[in-house]
Amino acid sequence: MLPHPCQNVNCRVKETCKVQKGEAVCVPDYTGTCWGWGDPHYHTFDGYDYNFQGTCTYTLSTTCGNLTGLVPFSIVERNDNRGTTVVSYVRDVEVFVYGYNITMIKYQNGRILVNNETNNLPVYLNHGQLTVTYTGSTAVLTTDFGLYVSYDYNWEVIVKLPSSYYDSVDPQAFMNNCVYDMCATNGDRKMLCSALASYSNMCRLQGIILKGWREKFNCPMNCQPYSHYEDCTSPCPQSCPFPANQPTCEGICVEACVCNNGYVLSAGQCVLPETCGCSYQGHYVKPHEHFWTEGCQQQCECDPDFRTVVCWYAACAANELCILEDGLRFCRPITYSTCTAAGDPHYHTFDGYYFNFQGTCTYQLVALCSNDPKLIPFTVTVQNNHRGSEVVAYTKVVNIDIYEMNITISKDFPYKILVDGQVVSLPFYYDNKQLMVYRSGSMAVVEAGFGLRVTFDWNSLVQVTLPSTYWGAVCGLCGNYDGNPTDDRTMRGGGIASTDEQLGASWQVGQTVDCSSTCEGSLCQGCSTTQMDVYQAQGYCGIITQYYGPFWACRTYVDPKPYLEDCVFDACQYKGYHGVICTAVAAYAVACQKAGVTIQAWRSSTFCRKFVLHSVRIS
Repeated sequence: MLPHPCQNVNCRVKETCKVQKGEAVCVPDYTGTCWGWGDPHYHTFDGYDYNFQGTCTYTLSTTCGNLTGLVPFSIVERNDNRGTTVVSYVRDVEVFVYGYNITMIKYQNGRILVNNETNNLPVYLNHGQLTVTYTGSTAVLTTDFGLYVSYDYNWEVIVKLPSSYYDSVDPQAFMNNCVYDMCATNGDRKMLCSALASYSNMCRLQGIILKGWREKFNCPMNCQPYSHYEDCTSPCPQSCPFPANQPTCEGICVEACVCNNGYVLSAGQCVLPETCGCSYQGHYVKPHEHFWTEGCQQQCECDPDFRTVVCWYAACAANELCILEDGLRFCRPITYSTCTAAGDPHYHTFDGYYFNFQGTCTYQLVALCSNDPKLIPFTVTVQNNHRGSEVVAYTKVVNIDIYEMNITISKDFPYKILVDGQVVSLPFYYDNKQLMVYRSGSMAVVEAGFGLRVTFDWNSLVQVTLPSTYWGAVCGLCGNYDGNPTDDRTMRGGGIASTDEQLGASWQVGQTVDCSSTCEGSLCQGCSTTQMDVYQAQGYCGIITQYYGPFWACRTYVDPKPYLEDCVFDACQYKGYHGVICTAVAAYAVACQKAGVTIQAWRSSTFCRKFVLHSVRIS
């Protein structure tokens, strides 16, 4: 007679050997459940209920003490406020097990982070010992030793462990918590629906299926395209990348949005089976999805025709670093540099060369001048005009040509922009936010996905910031961004300019009525040194270099000398007009803040009181 399969099996404490499919298996005597839901309300493994509204990071459960025969793990959650500081909600859940860090984040349905890198579901790790699947609208993590963690991407986390005490579900606790949440949110119906859903889920775990409550209380589950609601369906839906080869599914049915007949799940979306993506080292990759391997040594793409991930050798450029940020690995520029045109205007190139040029035509500030196919082309031009003095000019219009689109920021349209000639209110977004234009304080801010940033105060201060990927690949009044300021006097034709006027005129790309790149006649005579010295006093431009003044902490980060000189030059031309001085001082303030320096308050009731757009008009 053959011995019983369990005869020589030594199970752990609170486990019993049972025969399943002809093999001896150690089965937990019972399973304990802990959950956090709502604002949040907590229920421990041993049945204790309490409320806690902290918004930090907290340990839900972790192994402690003697772990003989047990796999160590830790589960933490982070909470946040949503609309009110009275209550908080589960923002994300992080599980540490088998050497992996698994993070489930709110609203990121169908995706998780594995060791801080974004992965589509399902995910199979450690030779199947750790699995994360998408069930209904919930991410479910399971292990071979019985750990179960689910998060609904909104506010409910459930943890189940083998061989821990668990009592029955108490409806009174859910009733009390529901009343608390409804009161704290002024009767928000979403709170009622979420509370009822949490109670329904707890009952379901006990094998009790509550049906019809969503219709009765008007709490529909909003389903994505090509799916429909079912109140009791398989917890293992057909999913990519192998919809025809699904694992044997066991467990209690779930309520979920189920893909319509002929469709399967792909990273939380219902798609046709023939459009599934690829499997790569236990991870699901959507069709045509690109990603970098560790260290950015290879770039890979899912080829949907062959259902295979194709990789090729690649690397970041010499002026880039491989980083992992927000779950994505990519090459990031090592540095950024900013070119500024401020005041009348005074130009500060990417490489730190300073010059003055008062032309009133349209000029190329910066543009891509390289044939490198990896760089996205763009052009930034400026149009200048006189304001009360023939000696100086100010930037009036900034034009940005990018993504086959023209963005115009003009002094004539304060706090608005023109897109291909049409007036548009801010903010403005294009191509899934690859291009954004918004207002920040008094500045219009244009940001492109490849790192370009242009700001203009609708008055006279324009700044262009570029990543180091454009090193040596640009040209214009801002120079070529190669780290060498001595070659920033290069003209459009290639020669070296002998004067600032010659340099500026060479980059003229357009004309306006009565515009000129030169200033001639008696009206063009500048100030003498003696006249300019007057405006270095603290009541004028001297505040920039004032000993222990509002900008004192900035002096070691941003050289104040050229900003002081620019301010004094402008102030003298306009005979001390405060609007001009305030504009010049603001340019230094912006430069300091861009360098990350905290400056003190420099505006007061007697100095640059108002922060408004102004026009210079002097008779």
